Amino acid sequence: MAEMSITTERLVLRSWRHADADDFARMNADPEVMADLGGPLSRAASDQKLERFQCAAEEHGVTRWVVADHEGRFLGYCGTITQPAEHALGWHYDVGWRLIRGAWGYGYATEAATAALTDVFTRVGVAEVSTYTAPDNTRSQAVMGRLGLQRRPELDFTQRYAGFGPWTGLVWTATPETSMVGHARLGHIATRSATSGDVDAVEDYHARCFEHTFAAQLAAGEFLPPDRGGMQAQLRRWFEAASDVDTRIVERNGIPIAHITVGANRLVHLFVDPVHHRAGIGGQLLATAEKMMAHRGHQEFELHVRVENAPAIAFYLQAGWAMTDRVIRTAEHGIVYHEHVLVKRRR
Repeated sequence: MAEMSITTERLVLRSWRHADADDFARMNADPEVMADLGGPLSRAASDQKLERFQCAAEEHGVTRWVVADHEGRFLGYCGTITQPAEHALGWHYDVGWRLIRGAWGYGYATEAATAALTDVFTRVGVAEVSTYTAPDNTRSQAVMGRLGLQRRPELDFTQRYAGFGPWTGLVWTATPETSMVGHARLGHIATRSATSGDVDAVEDYHARCFEHTFAAQLAAGEFLPPDRGGMQAQLRRWFEAASDVDTRIVERNGIPIAHITVGANRLVHLFVDPVHHRAGIGGQLLATAEKMMAHRGHQEFELHVRVENAPAIAFYLQAGWAMTDRVIRTAEHGIVYHEHVLVKRRR
C-alpha cells in the first residue's frame, strides 16, 4: 500500500521503513518494555515481528504503525491488526501499542490509540475492535479507560504464545458508538462533587496536562517535573467535605477526566485530561465555575495562570476574561513560578 501517515498534535503514525528496524529491535530488547510479553526479543525475532507488521499493512491496510514525534524520533508503535481464527477470541481486529521507556507517562499511548481507532473506524469501516492486556499491566488498563473502551470480562482468555508460557488477557472492546473516538465532543456535561477516591485519577491527568503544556520547557531543563506527591496531598485536602474550596468532577465511564476547583470568587483549578482537549469540556466547565462564583454573590471573578501557559491565557481571553497588570509570585510543592491575574465581571 501507499505510504501511510496520520498526524496528531504531537505525534505521527506512519508506515514502517527499513531504517526503523534498529530502533524497533532496541525497544524489543528492553526488559522493562517487554516485561508483560515474556521478556526481551532477539534481533531475529524482532525482525520477524517487523516483517509481520509490514505484511499486515499490505494485506489488510492496517497494522501496528510506527509512532514518532514531530522531529522524527522513534517512540514505538500503535495500531490495529487482524488476529487469526485460531486466536482464543476468533478472527478479530485488535488495537495495541508499545512505547520506548523514555516515552512513558506523557499520554502518547492514548493520543496514538485515539488516532489509530479513528482511522480504522472511518477509513476502513471496522465495526468493532478488541484489545487486551495482562492483569498486572495497570498502565495499559488506564489507557483503555481513557479511550472509553468497554471492559468485557466474559471474553477474558488464557492462551499460549510462541516463546513463553500461558498468557492471560483481560479484554476491552471499542465501537464507533461506545469509544471516545465516537464522541469527539461529549455534548452537555454533568458534574459531581469530588471525593477522596478521585485523587489518584485527577492527579494523573493533572501531571499529564503539565507535561503536555510545558513539554519544551521540561525537555530544556527550564522547569522541574511536577511534584506528584505534593499535588496528591493538596487534592486530598481540597476533596474533603470540610474543605473551603468546592471541586466538581466530570467523568467518563466512571473515570474522572476533568475538574474545576472554586474558592470564594476565584477559579483555583480548571484541568481537562489532554486526551479530551478540544471536546468542549473546558468551556462548559468554565461556565459552570462562573455560575458557582455568581451564586455565592460575587460580582467579580479572578483566576491565575502561569505566564508561560499561552494556550490557557488565550482560552480565558476568548471567554471574556481580561488580563490585569498584576503578576504574582506563587510557591507550591517546592516550585516557584509567576502567574498572570485575570478577572471577569459578572454580567
